[in-house]
Amino acid sequence: MSFSLVLTSFSVVFKYLMSESASDTADIISEVQKRYEEASGHTSQWRGRARDDLQFFHADAYNHAQWDDAVYQARAGTFGGSPRPCLTINKTAQHVFQVENEARQSQMGVKVNATGFGSMAEAADAIEGIIRHIEYQSNAQQNAYACAIQGQVRTGLGWFHVVTDYVPGVDTFDQDFFIKSVPNGLSVYFDPAAREPDHSDQNWAMIVEEMDRVEFDKLYPGHADVSRDPI
Repeated sequence: MSFSLVLTSFSVVFKYLMSESASDTADIISEVQKRYEEASGHTSQWRGRARDDLQFFHADAYNHAQWDDAVYQARAGTFGGSPRPCLTINKTAQHVFQVENEARQSQMGVKVNATGFGSMAEAADAIEGIIRHIEYQSNAQQNAYACAIQGQVRTGLGWFHVVTDYVPGVDTFDQDFFIKSVPNGLSVYFDPAAREPDHSDQNWAMIVEEMDRVEFDKLYPGHADVSRDPI
């Protein structure tokens, strides 16, 4: 079952690819709520540190994010005395950009190898060609892959996801695969049972998004009775 979770301060919306009965839907919602709570607790420490890293990276002369709060308040004269300069010269960003640019130049991609009994190099090449087509029509190098690299360098984890959607400009009901960005890596909640560094052994993950209530009512006019409380 594939689904995405949309979490707001007023409502919860679950979108999934297969139609379900009311009882099945309730089971899905209950399972997602349980998984969200487990993942949130498991990654709370990392999320706090990731936010601190992002603030430090974006520090400038206006937000003073690279200053300890107590030290900044004391130097600014908040507790009395003459204010002293509190300069912020962000030397972190240039090194972050250097690592990100080097990673982008390496052209992230998928390599398919023919391994195992009965495998054929021609089949592997054909599959790799299909993947290259998906990457090209998704503009993955400039969008999804670049966004994932930013997350890896700045917070320790980067994500992109593969979805199915209608091809733009094509008058057909057929769908194709697309590689999409996850601009906010902190919106991803993943299986806490995963042990591999690349999370290749995780069984599930979800993307949590905030949605304004007015926008929600426009997109889902038949769900005005959805709870206004967060999960």
